[in-house]
Amino acid sequence: MKRRIGISKVSILGLMFLVLGLSVPATEAATSVDNLVGVWYFPYKKAYIEISRGPSSQYTGRIIGVTDKRYIPYLNQVVMDGVQYQKGNWEGTFVHPTQRTRFELSLNMAKNGQIEALIYKGHRLIGKTFDMQRKDLPKDIFVINR
Repeated sequence: MKRRIGISKVSILGLMFLVLGLSVPATEAATSVDNLVGVWYFPYKKAYIEISRGPSSQYTGRIIGVTDKRYIPYLNQVVMDGVQYQKGNWEGTFVHPTQRTRFELSLNMAKNGQIEALIYKGHRLIGKTFDMQRKDLPKDIFVINR
């Protein structure tokens, strides 16, 4: 009789660890997915991009601030579209603001909190990588009316 009780305790403990083990990664994944939401500085073109999550769990990025007058016409333009979380990073489309050409986009959250954005057409090895930093909008830039 003692042997049966011991086996059932072990089974119950094993089941509890299994349930706890399955629920922890799901929580971490949800947290890391939402880390993309916010305002990011794109130093290559000195633009601020706001990334938001839509109702279908797709992310969109639009230009909300620029430091150069020449880029004012591109304010409020969507430059990231249909971005979805897949296997540890985000995949979607990058739309060039001036040419309106569509490229494939892969975003990866670096350990230092930056986003590594890979923009490519056709093959990843031919693409270009850009770093984006999370930043608040400074007061001395051109912004859209929010």
